[in-house]
Amino acid sequence: MLDLFPRPCAPEVHDPFQLAAPPPDGRRPRRGARGRRPGPDQHHPPPKGEGPRLTEAQKKLVFPETRSLAVQDHQARIAILQRGERCIAAALDGDGLRACMRQERDAIQAQRQRHREQLRQVFLRQGIAVPQDRKRPGEPLLLR
Repeated sequence: MLDLFPRPCAPEVHDPFQLAAPPPDGRRPRRGARGRRPGPDQHHPPPKGEGPRLTEAQKKLVFPETRSLAVQDHQARIAILQRGERCIAAALDGDGLRACMRQERDAIQAQRQRHREQLRQVFLRQGIAVPQDRKRPGEPLLLR
């Protein structure tokens, strides 16, 4: 029988599916490892969404207001989404649907801006410096 897909018989034949040679100690490299990790003396920015680094006393000071603002922000976003849902249900054509989506997007962006400004006011009232944006030095993080 004729073999249509001959298999390589020598180990030195290049395997196109093998990404890299295994390390000399025989261990397999970890998936997703991207080189050397920074040492303990190097700066580690907080993960995205973690917020500014506050002392425990500052956290306790701003928590009641930030929780209240978070509840208000959620309620406002839910109301925006419900208005958007009613608008989409009433849309008669693609242009109407597009207008609903644009209105919803604009309302969400405006709400996000209001929420940031409210958080900024909480920080200022408590005498806490407004965190700066690491990507845009000199620009307050809460005003984007």
